[in-house]
This record gives sequence, C-alpha cells and structure tokens, in this order.
Amino acid sequence: MNVTPDSFSDGGRYHDTAAAVRHGVELAAEGADIIDIGGQSTRPHADMVSASEESDRVLGVIEGLCDIGVPLSIDTTESTVAKAAVAAGAIIVNDISGGLFDDNMVNTVAELGVGYVLGHVRGRSLAQVHEQIASPPTLGEVESELAQRILSLPPSVRTRVIVDPGLGFGKPTSLNLELTRNSARLEVALQCPIMIGSSRKRFLGELTDRLVDERDDASVGAALAAMWAGARFVRVHAVRSVRDAMVAFFASMRISDELHRRLSDRGEHGRSRRWPARYLARLLPDLSNVAHHQGHPSRPDADRYCSDWVGILCRRALRHGDGVVVAR
Repeated sequence: MNVTPDSFSDGGRYHDTAAAVRHGVELAAEGADIIDIGGQSTRPHADMVSASEESDRVLGVIEGLCDIGVPLSIDTTESTVAKAAVAAGAIIVNDISGGLFDDNMVNTVAELGVGYVLGHVRGRSLAQVHEQIASPPTLGEVESELAQRILSLPPSVRTRVIVDPGLGFGKPTSLNLELTRNSARLEVALQCPIMIGSSRKRFLGELTDRLVDERDDASVGAALAAMWAGARFVRVHAVRSVRDAMVAFFASMRISDELHRRLSDRGEHGRSRRWPARYLARLLPDLSNVAHHQGHPSRPDADRYCSDWVGILCRRALRHGDGVVVAR
C-alpha cells in the first residue's frame, strides 16, 4: 500500500491516513498475510522526499493498522524511517536497495531484531538504479550480487532475510521473466526464501499492451507463475483476485488437498488461518522482545500478540504450492 501522491500504481488514492487505514482493513479482509506500507514512490523520475516527510506519511497508518490482525511491513530505504516504523508497530523492513541507499540500514535492522526483505538493485539512488536499464545484469550476476550482500550481513540479520530480486528496477522484461522462472534456483543458491513483486509493473504492460490500471489480470498470472516456480512470497495489489486464483489453481493442479483446505479455511478478517509450521520460525525468532523494546511496553498481551505472529507469519511451508500474499 503506497501512502504517496505519486506512486506508479495507486499514488494519491491512500495519501490520506484515514483512507489508507480503511484500505488496509480491506486488504486484510481480502486475504493478505502481510501488509507492506510505503511512503516514498520508487517509480522512475519520482520526486524524493525527506525521511521526515516519509515518516509523517506512514506512521499514522501503521499505528492505525497494528491491531487489525495482520503483520505490517515498512517499505523504505531509510534507516530512520525503519526505526520509527518498527516503534509504531511494523515487524518487517522491506528495503528495495538491500542497504545500498543507506549505510546505516543493516545495522539498524540488526538492532531492531526484525525481519528484513533484501532487494536487488544496482546503484546508490533511484536515479542510478533506473539508469541501469541501458546495461542490465544477467541472471547469474543478480544471483552473485545477492549472495555477496547476504554474506556481508551480520549473522543475526542473515537468518531473518527474505530476498526480492528486484523486478523492474533497472531490469528489462526478459530478465524480469527469467528471474521469476528461476525463483527456486535463487532460493537454493541463496538459502533464503524469495519474494516476487511483479504486480502492475511496466513489463506486464509491455507483454499485454495494457495501462497500469488494466494490469490486474496479468498480475494474477504472474503471481501464480512465481509461486509455481518456487517463490514463497508474492507482493500484490489485487489481493482478493490473487488469493482466489491461488485456491483454484492449486486445487485444480491437485498439488495437495490439504493445501487447498488450508487456503480455504478463512479466519477472522477473511485471512487464511492454518498453514504448515515449517519454515519461517527462524525469520523472527524473538518477537516478544521486539514488541516490548520497540514501542509496545504498555500492551498487556504483547507476548501473546507476538507468539501469534510466530504462528501466523512465520509458519509457512518450504514447498511448492505454499505462498504468502503481501499486500502493497
């Protein structure tokens, strides 16, 4: 969810805090497993805002959504914004730059003890990143550069990483498709779960000759392809369409009757409730400490709240057919 006036997809729709909170509740009801909130547009030629303005855009939204029953992620490349967002209730930092835009980000994430989505870009600013389209990397180079960045992380952060190969960030259509098809290869090579974010992006427009607000059908297809290829997380705008497509697709493909049952078992707020407990227990190993340390000392049920998220967020199976829907 973009709390911005100028994001490529939904810029301006949820710039008002109250509208953004209402939309977050809707995303939860539609089946989002995580809600990712950003206050800085990352489209080409976007105006950069100060960290202070970025914080002003997102903090009220995070505070308004922290009790709705869905884990929150802050989409930022600024360490100060990340710290304030975690204090407000976020438990994941989604950094499209993988720490390249802010040298303090990795240490901040280590101190906060939260999950970290490490994105792939080349460049030290958005302008430099989007200039890379003239000489993009290969699949092997993306894999190698991500491996180097993961190895450079403190051990405490390395165990909580989700990798986003950065579709659309200085990458042509052919490479975006290749990265999607090779999600399982990247997971094996990097020993980290993969998140694919193709929703409504330009390369889908190039494939379908559709405008941004006409790309949801293509986005559903790309999300299903990503999960079939081994991605564990998909970052989407049209949550209900993707979730329902997941249910129908995996049931029709007879991947697992048990998986279909889990996906169809909707709990409070309409979310899927029961998932296999195999994988992300290592992502956020001590959420109770995070809650007490990062702004929830007055929450009497902080321990229960955090153990719930170990169950809801972290219990995701490492096998084809399982996926986590991240609302953006």
